[in-house]
Amino acid sequence: MARAWKRRKIDVAELVLGMKRNDRVAWCSWVVFLLLAGCLSASANAQSFEITGRTMGPIEYRVVVSGESTEKLPQDTARQMINAELQQVNRLMSTYLADSDVSRFNRSDSTDWFTVDALTAQVVQRSIDISQVTRGAFDITVGPAVALWNFGAQQQATAQLPSEKELQQVRAVVGYGKLSVRQEPPALKKEKAGVQIDLSAIAKGFAVDQVAGALDRSGVTDYLVEVGGEVRTRGDNLQGGPWRIGIEKPTEAGRDVLAVAALENQSLATSGDYRNFQLIDGRRYSHTIDPRTCRPVEYGLASSSVVQDNRANDGCMTADALATALMVLGAGQQEGEDVRQRCLDFCRDQNITGFFVRRDQSVSEGGSAGFSTFSTPGFPLAAPALVEETGQSSGSIWPALLGAVVVFGIAILGMAVGAIFGHKPIQGSCGGLSAGSGQAGDTACSVCEQPADECPDWEETKESSEVPNEPAP
Repeated sequence: MARAWKRRKIDVAELVLGMKRNDRVAWCSWVVFLLLAGCLSASANAQSFEITGRTMGPIEYRVVVSGESTEKLPQDTARQMINAELQQVNRLMSTYLADSDVSRFNRSDSTDWFTVDALTAQVVQRSIDISQVTRGAFDITVGPAVALWNFGAQQQATAQLPSEKELQQVRAVVGYGKLSVRQEPPALKKEKAGVQIDLSAIAKGFAVDQVAGALDRSGVTDYLVEVGGEVRTRGDNLQGGPWRIGIEKPTEAGRDVLAVAALENQSLATSGDYRNFQLIDGRRYSHTIDPRTCRPVEYGLASSSVVQDNRANDGCMTADALATALMVLGAGQQEGEDVRQRCLDFCRDQNITGFFVRRDQSVSEGGSAGFSTFSTPGFPLAAPALVEETGQSSGSIWPALLGAVVVFGIAILGMAVGAIFGHKPIQGSCGGLSAGSGQAGDTACSVCEQPADECPDWEETKESSEVPNEPAP
């Protein structure tokens, strides 16, 4: 088999080299033309559109539709549909709008059933379910504690350290057991006046699921939906592969990518303590509040990312809440405490797929933090994390390698164009193939009808043929 293949390659070379010079130029031109036409055709067939904007105040959103799905849903129609879904979620669950379900419920001191929209009741029910699974690490009644630490809708320019008395007062109204929900008719009920809810740790994921559901109903099969960093995907990206989503390096400055997740019909949500925090008396306090203590988390994770399959309609909402819960579960009681095993054990028990960035030195005391990463089995990393267990950043050789390949390709293309259109071969008329020989021992020159005069091999052959034969002795 190998011998037959070798012979076929020589036959092709002999066929090309046996052409007249003009025929060879025309043949090579057609090859280059067909290659370029194929690339242009593939580029023309690749279609996508992207819709961006803001929702829930300053939160950015992005929706990408790719492939044949762009023919099923016009971009203008998609934009109107997406905005309608996002506006509905904001209208019901915002803590900034006075007439939202959440704001009205929080203002009420009644302990009777309080009528809300069916979607609000759905999100509250899912929140209570996750509170039970996480043993209170996720809790939407944490709102008063969030406000006490100067986060949320009532945030002030400067913050003060809460007193122990204030913390005790807040703890009296925090706890998911003080909240009830029913679906028919949809309503909420608080156990005592002062109980409030804050859906900010789950509403973005829910908004993503709502937009994705609208796209599904419109027949769209290839898309990415992102709201405030929470992502849901379906089908393939523009290149026909998984959607590649970057996980940020948990630093305050810049938005460097730490790792890349490859999502296939999956949702991804990330929670971290590196963007939203308060400085009080020179000490940094995270916006992630432990509902069980009503204090900001410390000595633990810098970020947690959770991936959920989209078999259920609440994939991103669930991932959003679990990522927040794991930030609480991954908190330590003292500096240097190893929280790695605690996170992995919880994920194993609850069948959660997660990727975590651990802070190796507390920044609460103003120190310079190092980072390390760990993940559960099966987390869909498309590229290795740039931070290893040592916590040191390591560069990647792929950008340099890709650049070298591109430069090399441009050089080869330039040489080929010069050879074809300038009628100047790269090396002789055979492009350097004269050194090879067929099975009969013939070189490429022996099958070339019109070798170029500048070919070194031809010059040697010509000179040797002009030397007169020595007479026989």
